[in-house]
Parts: sequence; C-alpha cells; structure tokens
Amino acid sequence: MIIHKCKLNVSFLILYAFFLLLNLTCCNSSSALSSNNNSFNGSFDSRKKVFLKDDFSGVCYGSKIDAASPFDKTPNIVSPIVIFYEPDENKGYKDDTYGIPKDWTADYPDISKNQLVGCVKVASRKEKKKCTFNEKGQKYILTMNDAKFNLKVYEALTGSLVAEKDFELKADNEYPMIEFFSGTDKSEDPDYKPAMINFLKPFIKH
Repeated sequence: MIIHKCKLNVSFLILYAFFLLLNLTCCNSSSALSSNNNSFNGSFDSRKKVFLKDDFSGVCYGSKIDAASPFDKTPNIVSPIVIFYEPDENKGYKDDTYGIPKDWTADYPDISKNQLVGCVKVASRKEKKKCTFNEKGQKYILTMNDAKFNLKVYEALTGSLVAEKDFELKADNEYPMIEFFSGTDKSEDPDYKPAMINFLKPFIKH
C-alpha cells in the first residue's frame, strides 16, 4: 500500500482560513437578507441615502424616506413614483415599477428624486376558468382569475397617504396560445398596470 503525504505550508493555511471566514460571513448575510425580504420589521433607517428602488419599500409598511424628494404639485412637472406589488398577504412588497412610462420614475443615480410610492396588493381573487396545456404527455394547468387590486399612493418623504383606489378586473376572455410554467400548475391574475396608469396620471403629470 502506498500512502501519499501532502505537506501544508503556512501560506496555504492562512488562505484557507480566510476563505472559510468569508464563506461564513456570506452565509450569515444571506440568511439575514432572506428574512428581511419576507416582511418589514420596522427597523428601516429612513435617514440613509437611497441607492435602490427597493429602499422605498418601507413606505408600504408605514415608514418614510427622509432622503426622498417632496411631493411637488407645480404645473407642468413630473412627480416620479416607485411601484411595489404584493400578490399575496405576507409575501412582501416587491419592486414592480417596470411597465409604467419611463419618465414617471427616477432611476440610479437619481433614485432619491422619486416623490411618490405606489403600493399595490391583491385584495381578493376568484377563479374564472382553467386552461390545460399538453407537452410531451405532461399536463400543465393555468388558472385564470378575476381579481380586486388595492392601490395606495404615499408621499415618500412624509409617509402621508396621497390617494387610494380599488380596481376590479376580469380575467382575459381569450386563452393564451403560449404560456411559461415553473411547475405543472400556475395561477394568473389580470394585468393591473393599464388601469393603475390611467388613475395615476393626474398625480404624476400635473
């Protein structure tokens, strides 16, 4: 029997210890981030400089952003907004600003110029119909819902409620020709963006 021996030098041990420490640090950071994403724990520091649109999500939980710009109603200007969406209770609000007019929101490096925060959640939903897709012998079922959405618009700087609106929307009358699935079942609500955009126009473009 032949035994191969490997001598470890001091440099290797130091390097190994560094990567071990780095791995533990990253794991702890990841765990903390995961728990914070699920719900707002009230510890948001509103005084910090905002770098991401997600920094505004605290407003949906009753916080305010001291670094944000005030709601300016001067005629012929735009009051930028960030939109957050919570599809189910306790899922947490996620940035859903995409799809609104580009000049309605301020992006990096001007994130702090956003004046308003829109918080959208599904108040109720009702199954309207099901659509079955077949692919290589596997069935995929799409459930299409009617849904009621609640929108609350806040001033980011103060956390004050600016407007509130419910949208009762119906499922699409036509079945989709193509649908993407991550599993065999999928539930789909109507697109709230067109109705929301029409409602927001007088608050964004004065």
